[in-house]
Parts: sequence; C-alpha cells; structure tokens
Amino acid sequence: MPGYDDKNQVCTMEEVPPQNQCYAPPRDLQPRGNSAVLDELNSRLDEVDPNSSQGIEICSRIAELPVAEQLGLEHWWIKTPNIEAGMGPADGGVPGVDGDRGDLPYSATQVTDHTGQAANENSTCVPAAEWNPDWDNVDRDCVEQLSTVGTPTGPWTPLLNDCHDWVENTMNECDPDVQEQQAEELRRSDRLMQQILDDPTLW
Repeated sequence: MPGYDDKNQVCTMEEVPPQNQCYAPPRDLQPRGNSAVLDELNSRLDEVDPNSSQGIEICSRIAELPVAEQLGLEHWWIKTPNIEAGMGPADGGVPGVDGDRGDLPYSATQVTDHTGQAANENSTCVPAAEWNPDWDNVDRDCVEQLSTVGTPTGPWTPLLNDCHDWVENTMNECDPDVQEQQAEELRRSDRLMQQILDDPTLW
C-alpha cells in the first residue's frame, strides 16, 4: 500500500505497515506547487480588465412598424449589467414599439432608456464579441458612459445616423484597438501631407 514519507513530506508507492498507509498528507503538509507558476497565474488574473467586453451585449428586434416589419428592419441597442440603452426620439421612449414611434427622418434623437426591452420575446441579445469578433476588447465603462440617457445623438438619418450607426460608433469609440488603428491612419496622413509640403515637385 502507498505510504507517507515523513522526511520528504510526500506519498510514496513503497510497501509500508498498515498504520502508515497514506491516503492524503496532512493539510499543512500538502505540496505547495511551483511558486513561479502560481505567480504567473496570479499576474495574468490581475491583468484581466473588469471593464472589458465581458458583460456587453448587442440587442436587436424587428421594428414594430408596418414597413419595417415587411422589410425585416431591425432596431439595435446596447445592454450591460448596469444599463440598457439605445438611440431614440428626443422626447424619450423606444423607437419602433407597437407602431407608435414612427418618427420622421431628420427628427432630433438622443440616447433613451431601453430597460426591459431585452426581455421582450421578440428581442435577441448576444455578447458583443459574438456580434462582431473585433469587439473583444471594448471598455465597458466607456460604453456605459456614452450610453447615458439624454445624450444627444443628432438628427435621425436612415443609413447615415440611425440606431445601427449609434451602436457601431459607441462600440468602436470604446475599442482601444480601433482607436489605435484610426490614430495610425491619421499619423500616416500627416506624414504624407508633410512630404508633399516638403517637396514642391509634388504640388
């Protein structure tokens, strides 16, 4: 039967008298493992950003308006553990609900409270990183700040400034990878402009 080696504080497979049979070493003598490995694991856990895309969901449903229902046009909004909000009329409310929010193009809009909309049987919510794989590193705190109810979102302009654009712009503005890419494009543009200014032959 396996036994317990008091000197080395480990279980052994050597034959020992029954009184020394080992099923598990005493709690205070349990092997402590490789401290370097444990330190590395703890370090990686510390690097996990609690405000990352975890908890951000993109929600959608067919807008409950005659033409929209026929065309399958969707209303989009954002849900987190703390907020549920999306683009809506300047006087509040949720667009495309029960056919009573058919606002005209170019009408003023703002971020409106969508609390409870995700629970609607016609709504679908998926994690942000599933909706768009590029959104796997979005700052949740940033998203929630940009989703403050009452924030003006400009005139409603289908295909140019609508609920889809608001969701995408909000997520991208809070995505450090997207922001770095845009910053690099701006730097590249500045370098090109400087080259043109420095070389009159390019004018």
